[in-house]
Amino acid sequence: MPRKRYTKYKKPPTETKLPSNEVLEDTLATFTKIQQRQTKTNIETSNSIPKSKKIVILPAIAIVISILFVSMFFFNPPGSNSSPQTGTGEQIGDTIQIEMSDITNTAKFFSYNDNGVSIRYFTVRGSDNLVRVAIDACDVCYTEKKGYTQVGNNMRCKNCGLDFAIDNLGTENQQGGCWPSYLPVTTETEVISIEISDLSLKRFMFA
Repeated sequence: MPRKRYTKYKKPPTETKLPSNEVLEDTLATFTKIQQRQTKTNIETSNSIPKSKKIVILPAIAIVISILFVSMFFFNPPGSNSSPQTGTGEQIGDTIQIEMSDITNTAKFFSYNDNGVSIRYFTVRGSDNLVRVAIDACDVCYTEKKGYTQVGNNMRCKNCGLDFAIDNLGTENQQGGCWPSYLPVTTETEVISIEISDLSLKRFMFA
């Protein structure tokens, strides 16, 4: 009998771009629905499936589920702000004012409507209890319209995955590259004030 020849498997190059947390959640939800339907079908036809095939299928399903859960843990680790809080500032003249008492160490996201374009920004207190304010868009990644999410004491860019310590926010971009875009703010005793004209300067990031 002639010997079989096997072609050496060449592993294709892997892409470095990782899927977003939203994609992983949608994938898991879709997979769960498919698994539920498949389970019902398997119950009806299980007697006709050879035992050897069952042994192969079940571990494969377990591996896929494990990979999905591990990926979700990686992209949404403990302490991440998966359900961000929203706030509403009060427009007084040419400024937006936000009560200091409404600003905590949990990031709160606001928006200002500028002729149909929603300009987003967030407030949060650092470990020193000082208020930080920034545009919810990256100086580099703003074209992706993804913004930031809080992960512990950091704000994470949803596009590139970089973390920025909350204690360092609220300044101009000193080094270039990815950075929660700067938004000037005036801190008073009971409120912070944001000039509407400064918000309008960031309109291009959301248009």
